[in-house]
This record gives sequence, C-alpha cells and structure tokens, in this order.
Amino acid sequence: MKPIILASRSPRRREILENFRLEFETVVSDFDEDGAEVLSDPVEYADSLAKAKVGVVAKDYGDRVVLGADTIVVQDEKYFGKPKDRKEAKNFLTQFSGNWQTVITALAVYSNGQVFADHEVTRLKMNMLSEAEIERYLDLGLWHDKAGGYTVVGPSALLVERMEGCFYNVLGLPLNPLSRLLKRANINLWEHL
Repeated sequence: MKPIILASRSPRRREILENFRLEFETVVSDFDEDGAEVLSDPVEYADSLAKAKVGVVAKDYGDRVVLGADTIVVQDEKYFGKPKDRKEAKNFLTQFSGNWQTVITALAVYSNGQVFADHEVTRLKMNMLSEAEIERYLDLGLWHDKAGGYTVVGPSALLVERMEGCFYNVLGLPLNPLSRLLKRANINLWEHL
C-alpha cells in the first residue's frame, strides 16, 4: 500500500499519526480558507473546510488515501480559527477568559474517488485570565498556528479550567473519527499499533 497523504501543515497532527505504524507523507493543501463560504452550522462549516482541503490535494494524488482536517473554536455563535497575529490572539484569549468554548475538528478522507467526513466536538472552559497572564502566554508564542490561539498541552494547559470530551480533538486529530474514516478506506488503525 502506498503511504497515505496527510493534507495538513499541523505538527500536532503529524505527531499524533506518528504514534501508529502507518506510512504517511505530508502534502500541505493550498486551499484558501479565507475565501470559503462561512456556513451557519459550525459542524457543517468545519466539515466543508476539511473536505475542501482534501479535495485540493486529491487532485494530484487521486490514487492515494488523503486525510485532511480542520479545527475551529466556537463561542457565542462566533467562529475562531488561527489568529493572524499577536493582537488577534490577545483578542481571542480575552474573549475566551472565564468562558466555555466548543472545539470542533472535522476530518475528511478521500479514497477511491469518494470523500468521507466525520467530526468530534469538545467543550472547554478557559480559566479566568489576567491581562498579565495573557501577555505572558503571548510572549511564549504558543498561540501560533492553533485554532483559537491555544492548545491543551505543556504550559498552555494552564489556560484550561475544565474540558468535556476528546483531548485529541483539541489537538486537532481526534482518534475515534480518524479510526472510523480510515476503516472506510480499508485501513484499520488497530493493525498499525
């Protein structure tokens, strides 16, 4: 079997996949998320982004299994992707402070001309953060390349008061949807432990 294609630049997704004896290559999708239609349903929106990323890469790798994902954070019906700069990251964290967010990761798999999608939803409550704590976090640079500007590992875990749901979802690659989707492409993760 040819290695699967991970259509993502996320180092966390790569690290999670490396836990399995599964051959894969990374090919970054050049899909422009900023130009995508924003759908009112956050799960449908995340699904549409993941499918679009996979579709772009599958055009060049149609004989391979292609895996893509998209993670968004939702609070008060507002969507938060990756902050573009420090100022936007500060704005995100200020809004999140002391509040609940919903983290949605949608996965899409292309196999034999078909695209399958699945997702995971996790609720997370952010600690009440002082401006000094937010500034210190921003100084660490841990907000770069992360939906909502945060994660739940290392020093970033100090941001989180409580989490309900899948830990790996917040990292960007929830394992149960991943396993279900890969089975549809005749890849059983249990055989790659």
